[in-house]
Amino acid sequence: MIYFLSALALAGEPDSTAKETNAETSDSTQSAPLEPVTQPEESPQELQPISVELVLQNGMVLRGTVPMNELITWSAGTDITFTPTGGQPSVITGDKIANVKTLSAPTQTQPEKQKEQEGTKYLSPKGYSYINPAASRYLYAPSSISLQKDQWYVSQKLLFTSAVYGLTDNITVVAGTFSVFPPLLSILGTKISIPITEKISASAGTELFIIGLDSTIPLAIGFGALTFGDTDRHLTIASGYLHDDNMAFLDSKSGVPIMVAGHYRFTNRTAVVTENWVLMDVGVNDGESQFVGLLNSLAIRVIGKRDQSRNKSSLAMTSEGYPRLTWDIGLIVLTNNQSFSQYSAVENTEIRSDFRQLSGIGPLPWVDVAWHFGPARKDK
Repeated sequence: MIYFLSALALAGEPDSTAKETNAETSDSTQSAPLEPVTQPEESPQELQPISVELVLQNGMVLRGTVPMNELITWSAGTDITFTPTGGQPSVITGDKIANVKTLSAPTQTQPEKQKEQEGTKYLSPKGYSYINPAASRYLYAPSSISLQKDQWYVSQKLLFTSAVYGLTDNITVVAGTFSVFPPLLSILGTKISIPITEKISASAGTELFIIGLDSTIPLAIGFGALTFGDTDRHLTIASGYLHDDNMAFLDSKSGVPIMVAGHYRFTNRTAVVTENWVLMDVGVNDGESQFVGLLNSLAIRVIGKRDQSRNKSSLAMTSEGYPRLTWDIGLIVLTNNQSFSQYSAVENTEIRSDFRQLSGIGPLPWVDVAWHFGPARKDK
């Protein structure tokens, strides 16, 4: 267009005299269309940088931006102002440039897409998009999958309230009570977990059961456990030693509990949990073990919904996207191998009979809600 106007201007000059006569009027009229060539102030559109790939004659490929007005008028052999990514603008001479290729500009929805991808980038071991915050426990018993450092939760199991905190990636502590004050029965415990392989973890720990304010310890248990699987699906086998000082459950004060529990997640938000206990009394009848009781349970675990939005306050997740709530809803059945005793006035003591009778209680409802806090789990 500029060359076309210039040609018209030259064609319209009859002679040099006319050219000089019309110099002043020509400067005010004909020079206006030529201003874009040397225009000092460019429009925002002309200044808008375009992402390009600059191919040099030596084979190097550079990525950066070029002003839009220079890219539109650029041709082979001409200079260009190039700003490398993260660098300062500089002029690349035309003899060094082999080609200039434009790159796809990001769409307006790219930040939203990137944000959505960041919010859903977590994948659990079985491919679920929601983190499982309750992999460290079943209905009551722990697995060998530990809470990680600074993770913790508060759990309300019917009338029993407990809190568990991850001191490190391998050590957790637990405290609980059946009432706040006065505490009818309190529980203190700790667990040390060690991953053996990617799919096997081992743990060991203790729990003390304390009655009232006088700190009487009627029950104490030490246990060891192996867990097979990952945070989505795992099986735990545990055993240990139980000391019953008041002989509330055991005639000999010494028992061996055996626990088998499993967790099977089958959707983003749901899993099946089962926990089963067998208690054996040892040291009775010349050291023979005696079956005392059995507990069986089955529950559905609902993993709290993870809110996709990070811009609004929500009770559904922590600031790191960790689901806050898990619910356990199920049934438990108790089986007791009941013993009988008779008071002897002669010996002034209770004489236990060798006769025992099985009796069952349940199924009874089990409801547990847990609030989870701290950083989201870092699965390897």
